[in-house]
Amino acid sequence: MLNLLEVLPKERLGPRFYIAAATDDMNLPKARVFESSLGTQVDTAHFSQIYRSREVGQSYITSIGTTLIAMAHALWFEIRPMRISNETS
Repeated sequence: MLNLLEVLPKERLGPRFYIAAATDDMNLPKARVFESSLGTQVDTAHFSQIYRSREVGQSYITSIGTTLIAMAHALWFEIRPMRISNETS
């Protein structure tokens, strides 16, 4: 995905939101390095982590609980930007 972002016009694409799984330790640091190499303002990029509904190798029985947690977190993740934008208006 970062390869695609390298060729797109960055000045027309903003703000940029990078979202990765909470257990993913590699992709958000790569996105931060990519954004810092652009030399753009800090406010043009937002980095977030969300829970996954099922991890690789997790049983289907225990994935019921983690899916419910991930759904609640995704709902909160969706509501939170609306609250922030309403508070600043």
